[in-house]
Amino acid sequence: MYVTGTFAVNSSGIMNTGQNPADLVVMISSTGDVQLNSSVNFYGVIYAPNARVVNNSGVEFYGSIMADEVTFNSSVQFHYDEALSDLAFLDGVEIVFNSTLSSTLVR
Repeated sequence: MYVTGTFAVNSSGIMNTGQNPADLVVMISSTGDVQLNSSVNFYGVIYAPNARVVNNSGVEFYGSIMADEVTFNSSVQFHYDEALSDLAFLDGVEIVFNSTLSSTLVR
């Protein structure tokens, strides 16, 4: 999926009901915020190198995120899928977490 504007998943949404993160790649070209809000289950890859990805209350994320900035707020569960490391555009990217669970990406 290619997104040129804003991207948000809200309230009890499930992205990718097949639950295989490799089946959904969301490529976002904008610089705005990408929002996952309130009881969302997301299975996939978010590739948003110029955007900020914000995961809010009750999000369960299975897959991978590449963004300019990633923030986890209030009871977010993040499960990195190691099988995604074979995706070509993720080569050379390292995810570094700090003690507040905000993350930065090191290229």
